[in-house]
Amino acid sequence: MSTPSSQRPVLRTRFGPVPRLAPPRPGSPEAGSGRAAVLRAAAERGARAGLWLSALASRRPHSEAGDALTGMAEATTFVLMAFGRRLAGLTDDERTVLLAHLDPYLGPAGSLLAPLQGQHLGVGDLTAAVALTAATRTALAMATTGDWVHDLPALLEVIDHILDQADAPPLTEHP
Repeated sequence: MSTPSSQRPVLRTRFGPVPRLAPPRPGSPEAGSGRAAVLRAAAERGARAGLWLSALASRRPHSEAGDALTGMAEATTFVLMAFGRRLAGLTDDERTVLLAHLDPYLGPAGSLLAPLQGQHLGVGDLTAAVALTAATRTALAMATTGDWVHDLPALLEVIDHILDQADAPPLTEHP
């Protein structure tokens, strides 16, 4: 039996806590809300992308590429799972830190494109990671616009395509 998402603990990242989305109550106005559906879709993509990036990082422990991927995983998870709830209120400093972790060349943990030490990524994984971070940076920019409910779904399709091409596993409910 799986744990209801409303009872799961808050996800903690270096960028702050990300509360889990509780499923809308049937018949509530939120249940039919386009905004709620987009936020749920963004959170699902954030979880899937974060898990995929974390899995890449775990295959490169104690390396510059692995450290950079870990930062990217947390930043991607935070941006997409906190979309619409936490992103609009970020300070300039917080936004700068998030963007730095989404930089595949000059990230604070090192370079994913040209690591000075450790293992390099294969071209397929590198392409997917760079495309995923670019999409996440775009999502972060969208969070400040008023029309993200209409615009974000197209970007989420791009994220799905990137993850599908990278053979990222689909999300499943865990007990």
